[in-house]
Amino acid sequence: MTRRFSLAEQLALLVTELTLVAATLAAIVGFERLFSDEVWRRPLILTVAIGHGVAMLLRRLRLPSVLAVVAFLGAGAIAITHLLYDTTSSWYLPTGATLDALRPDLEAARDTFGTAVAPTPAIPGFVVLAAVAVWILVGLADAIAFRARLTLPALVPASAIVIFIASLGSDVRRTPLLVLVLGASLVFIVTHRSLLLPADHTWLGNLTDARSAMARFAAPVAVLAGLFAIATVPFVPGSTDSLVQFNSSGPGDPARVVISPLVDIRGRLVSQQDVEVFQVRSPEPAYWRLTALDTFNNQVWSSRADYDGAGSELEPTVTSGTSSRAVSQQFRIQALAAVWLPAAFQPDRIVDVEGASVQWEPDSATLIVRNGTPTSDGIEYTIESAVPEFQQTDLSALPSGFPVEYEAFTELPADFSPLARDLAQEIAGDIPSPYGQAMALQTFFRSSFTYDINVAAGHDVNRIEDFLALRQGYCEQFAGTFAAMARSLGLPARVAVGFTWGDNDPLDPTLFRVRGEHAHAWAEVYIDGAGWVLFEPTPGRGAPGAAYTQVSPAQDETGISEDVAGSPLVPAIPDLAPNVLEALAGLDEGSTLAPGAGGAVPDSSFTMPGWVLAVAIIAGVALVVVAAFPFLRRRLRRTHHRAHLDHLRRRVLAAWDNAVTSVAPLGLRPTGAETSTEFVRRATPLLGPQPRFVDLANTVDRARYSPEPLDESVAADAEAAGQHIENLAHDRTTWWDRYRVEFDLVGRRR
Repeated sequence: MTRRFSLAEQLALLVTELTLVAATLAAIVGFERLFSDEVWRRPLILTVAIGHGVAMLLRRLRLPSVLAVVAFLGAGAIAITHLLYDTTSSWYLPTGATLDALRPDLEAARDTFGTAVAPTPAIPGFVVLAAVAVWILVGLADAIAFRARLTLPALVPASAIVIFIASLGSDVRRTPLLVLVLGASLVFIVTHRSLLLPADHTWLGNLTDARSAMARFAAPVAVLAGLFAIATVPFVPGSTDSLVQFNSSGPGDPARVVISPLVDIRGRLVSQQDVEVFQVRSPEPAYWRLTALDTFNNQVWSSRADYDGAGSELEPTVTSGTSSRAVSQQFRIQALAAVWLPAAFQPDRIVDVEGASVQWEPDSATLIVRNGTPTSDGIEYTIESAVPEFQQTDLSALPSGFPVEYEAFTELPADFSPLARDLAQEIAGDIPSPYGQAMALQTFFRSSFTYDINVAAGHDVNRIEDFLALRQGYCEQFAGTFAAMARSLGLPARVAVGFTWGDNDPLDPTLFRVRGEHAHAWAEVYIDGAGWVLFEPTPGRGAPGAAYTQVSPAQDETGISEDVAGSPLVPAIPDLAPNVLEALAGLDEGSTLAPGAGGAVPDSSFTMPGWVLAVAIIAGVALVVVAAFPFLRRRLRRTHHRAHLDHLRRRVLAAWDNAVTSVAPLGLRPTGAETSTEFVRRATPLLGPQPRFVDLANTVDRARYSPEPLDESVAADAEAAGQHIENLAHDRTTWWDRYRVEFDLVGRRR
C-alpha cells in the first residue's frame, strides 16, 4: 500500500523543488553573456518554469519511467513551439506552419553559429536550440534530484549550461553571474540535504542505489532519444544533403563547412578594432573582399558555395565587355581567424601561395584555404585581380533584364517585409535602368541615415524594419537592407563582406595595415553587360576606384554622408508617398530599437536586467527557505518517526530523539560514547533536576537493550516526557539558537 505523505513532507518537497528551479534560472541568466539583446529572456525563463512544473507533475502522477520521459518530451515540444511561434493550433499543438517557420530558423542558426562572436543577436534559431537544451537539462536535473535523490549530481545539468556559456560568452558581468549561480546552488544543496535526505546521507548519496536509479531513468531516455533521432532525421533542415551545408573540396577531399562571415563584423568592429588582421602590399587601395552572400531567408544572409581546387588561372565569375586593369597584391594574413583569402574584386590569377593550398568558388569569386588548414592565418600569397573600370555613362545606358541563371539572386522569402517592398518601390520603382535604381537606393541610405555602431547586431527582417524606422545602423544593416530591397525591385543583388583598405604604412605608401575596425560589408548588383557592380549604401564609407557611385573614398567617417549622387545621370529620389511615411512613423513608435546613445533596447516583456530578475527570484526562494526551515525540519522528524511506528520501542526512541534534538541549541549533544542516563546527568547543570528526563533515559535504555516487551503506557509516558523536555528547551533558547541548529549540516542523526 502506498504511504500518504504528510503536509510537512509535501511542503519540504515543494521548497526543495523551488530551490532547484532557482538554481536553473541562475544558470540561464548567463545567456546575457552570449546574446546582445533580450528577446531570449522571456521564452527561456518560461521554459525553465514550465519544464520544472511538468517534471513535478509527472512525478506526482507516478507514471512509469518510459511514459514519464515520453510525456516530458512531448510537453517540451508543445511548450517551446507555443512560446516561440504563433502558428500552433487552438490546442497549442505544433502545425505544419510551425514546422515551416522552424526550418528557416534552424538553418539560419546553423549558418550563423560558426562565425558568431559573443555577444551576438538572439536570432530565433538560437533561442529554439537553447530552449530545447534547457528543457532536456531541466528534466535531467529533476530526475537526479528527486528520483535518484542525489544532491551534487543534480547540479550537473545547470553546470553544463554555465560551462557552455563560459566557453563562448563575453566577459560581461562574468563575476556577478558566477556568484549568482554559486549562491543559488548553495541554497539548493542546503535545502535538499536538510529537508529531503536523512542526516547520515552522504553528499553523493548511496552510490549503488543511485546508479540503479539513474540506470532506470537513463535507459528509457537513451532508447527514446535514438528513436526520436531516427524519426526526425528526414525533417531536419538540410537533411536531404546534410544537417549543415557541406561544400565539396575537390576530388577525393572530404567535405568542409564554410559559414557566413557577416555576423562577425560587429565583433571585429567593437572588440577587435585594434587587432591587425593582415597586411597587403598593393599599388592602389581597394576593398579587400572575402566573399559574397547570395541567400536571404528573413534571418541571415548566407552562402551555399561549392569550392574546387584552384589553379593559377581562376575561372572568371562573369564575362562582359567592361574593361579592367590588372592589380597585383601581396597578402600576409596575421589574425583573420577564418578560412578566407581576401583579394580585390575580382581575383584573376594566383601568382604564389606560401603555407597552404587554396580552393576557388567562381560564382561568389571566393578563395579559401583547402580542407585540413583551419584558418588562413600565417599564410602569404600574391594574387592578381582584374579590377573593373566601370563608367557611369556606360552603366546608365544598360537596360534591365538578365540571364535566367541570375534569377536566384532575386529570390526573397514570401513573407519579406511589405514595408521594405513598398519603400523600395517608392524610391526606385519608376526608374527604368538597373543602375539608376541601385543608385537611387544608395542615395536614399547615404542621405537619410546615420552610421552608428551602437545598435543591436543582426540583419533579419525585424532588424530591417527597425533600421528603416530609426535610420541608424552600421554596415551590416546597410548592406543587407540594400540588397534585400534591390531584390524586391527585381535586381539580382548580394552582400559582399570584407575589409576597407586600412591604413598606409608611414614609411611605405604601398603597404596597407588592415585592422578589425576596417571590417565592412557592401552590396553588389548584377547588371547585364557589366557584371557584378559594387554599390556603397553605408554613410561615411566609399570604395576606391568606384567613381560611378558618386562617392569619394572613405572608410572611417560617421554621421550622414554629404557626398551623395548629384549627376543628372542619377535620378533624384521622389518624395515618399503618405502611406509609406505613415507606415514608417508607426513602425518607429513600435520599434524594438530605441534611438539615442543608449543603443539597443530590444523588445521584451521582462524589462529589468536578467541577472537582477534572477537575484530577486533566488532571494525570494531563500527567504521562504529561511522562514520555513525550522518548522519543516521539526515536522519532518516527527512525520518520519510516525511513518515507521510499527513497534512500541520505536515510539520510545522517537520521543528520545526529539528531546535530544530540542536541547541541542543549549550546547548539549550526545557524544556517542555515553549512555542515555549519562547524557541526562551531563544536562542537569543546564536544565536543572528533571526527573521525567531521567525516567525517559531509563526507558530508552530499556527499549534498546532489554529483551522484555514494552506496553502502551510506557510508550505514552515516554512521549509525554519527551514533549515536556522539548517545551522546557524551547523556553530556554532563542529563535536564533533554534535556527542555527536546524541549519547545522553536521551529520547527526535526527
